[in-house]
Amino acid sequence: MVEMVSRYLLFLTLIFQFLGSAAQRPEFTKFLNDPWVNQQLEQMTLRQKIGQLIMIEVYPDQSELHRGNVVQNIQRYHPGGILIMKGNPTKTTRWINEFKKATTVPLLMAIDGETGPAFRIDSLLSFPNAQALGAIQGTETVYQIGKSIGKQMRAMGLNMNFAPVADINTNAANPIINFRAFGDDRVNVAQKAHAFSRGLQDAGVVPVAKHFPGHGDSRSDSHLTLPVLQHSASRLDSVELYPFRYLTQNGIAGIMTGHLNIPSLDPSGKPSSLSEPIITGILRNQLGYEGLVVTDAMNMKGVTLPAGQAEVQALRAGNDMVEFVTNLPGAVSAIEKAVADGILTPEMINQKVRKILAVKRWIQSFNPDSVQHPSLLAGLNHPSIELSVRNATERSLTVLANKNLIPLERIDTLNIATVSIGGDRNAAFQQMTDRYTNAVHFHLPADATQQQIDDLTRKLNPYNLVIAGIGSLRTYPGRNYGVTASHVNALNAIRKNTRLITLVFGNAYALKHLAEIEQSNALILGYQDNRFSQELAVQLIFGAVDADGRLPVTVDNRFRTGMGLDVKKNGRLKYTIPEEVGISTDTLSK
Repeated sequence: MVEMVSRYLLFLTLIFQFLGSAAQRPEFTKFLNDPWVNQQLEQMTLRQKIGQLIMIEVYPDQSELHRGNVVQNIQRYHPGGILIMKGNPTKTTRWINEFKKATTVPLLMAIDGETGPAFRIDSLLSFPNAQALGAIQGTETVYQIGKSIGKQMRAMGLNMNFAPVADINTNAANPIINFRAFGDDRVNVAQKAHAFSRGLQDAGVVPVAKHFPGHGDSRSDSHLTLPVLQHSASRLDSVELYPFRYLTQNGIAGIMTGHLNIPSLDPSGKPSSLSEPIITGILRNQLGYEGLVVTDAMNMKGVTLPAGQAEVQALRAGNDMVEFVTNLPGAVSAIEKAVADGILTPEMINQKVRKILAVKRWIQSFNPDSVQHPSLLAGLNHPSIELSVRNATERSLTVLANKNLIPLERIDTLNIATVSIGGDRNAAFQQMTDRYTNAVHFHLPADATQQQIDDLTRKLNPYNLVIAGIGSLRTYPGRNYGVTASHVNALNAIRKNTRLITLVFGNAYALKHLAEIEQSNALILGYQDNRFSQELAVQLIFGAVDADGRLPVTVDNRFRTGMGLDVKKNGRLKYTIPEEVGISTDTLSK
């Protein structure tokens, strides 16, 4: 078996060696021989070192009994980090502070913050998802999003983000990555992932890009099973590995390994997260990556080995940390036994722990942002956060059709109606329309009957322009993303009767199921169904904001990657918050 592994390591190295370029050492590596790191390592017992290799999960939405159990596990097993799951900001922050007091060695406090802490924590503003960010031209806005997320995290005591998703979503029906990816163009994905990561790092947060070697073309969910990728090694190198190579060349601090079966890289059938040919052979040796490598959650069904054995193999394969273990005492005991049996050497353990400690020393070099508000929640949802969300949302808006209609001119000649399809009350886009003109608003259920559609069409006869918004769609492919025959029939009936501006607030891939939507007089994709997308789409219609977004994915032959029309504003009033013009909301409210 050892001989076969060695043969594959050599094989993969020969295939990829001419394509690689030197990886940049992550910034934290300058602390590998820091006096504090050396002191901590020298003082640790083997069991304490093993604990540093493990990240445990905590649910702040649960009882104080759960919190007490976590504190006991920290004191008994000395885990290197904690993964925060569901909770509210105040309680979560309090628990984080209590966990820090339970140990003398700082903890990595991690969260899946793909759209910011709001991805797991309630009551917080959510930043645009990766698909929306992928539509933005350039990288500066994405960098600012990463930095804003980092500042918000540090204010809560969080210092590691299991983001960005660096997968290239080449499978439109991907059941788990999908809108979480920046798109299906490898260069766009790589550059956006780097910008997002750089923003986090500049805020003192460790980014962990996922899911190496690439989850974008999977046809199953690794939470439920082990996906199989049947691509050749050369295809994987040119597509899936491209963003990860780019990130290693630019010194990203962390990379997460995914649970994938990739026969061309490792024919053993092992998940890539447990594969030495993939992690050591490709990520470490071929790409030259010297940063922190963390597994995806070990409780996922894509991990096909028993608890304990899986953690040992993950560490032997080249991971530095395992997260979300299913049996903490069992994992610690199994790793101890692996050291005693020579499967894992003390040198391997020391090397991993030294790296983890260096990351912690790097985090200590940043001063955490202090919350200057009487309420933690007010600080976390500060208007500067909202401004960041607004700016990115505006830059993402993508115009996919425009028959010389928008921005609207001569509003005095227009008799405008709006239709919210899938809503039963005035949506945010309808309310924003009222700020520009006197419009009449209608609503149509997503499952409307043909009679209801006919009745609506008759009511719309007096109007020479209709703005129709589609919301409440599903984010994943199931049931056609929530698109129904009623959506299609209603839009086609309206379009045949009058001029139609269609707004789609949801996953770009939903466009596939909206037949003839490209025939709209204007078509705007907003990527997410929230008030920012809806309000800014209407401001685009009336000429208050520009649009230069580009579709980050290919939907079908009508809508392909890179598609999008520029629209220039015509000078109408823009509705925003004071911070956009350099005025403080706090000052105005006094």
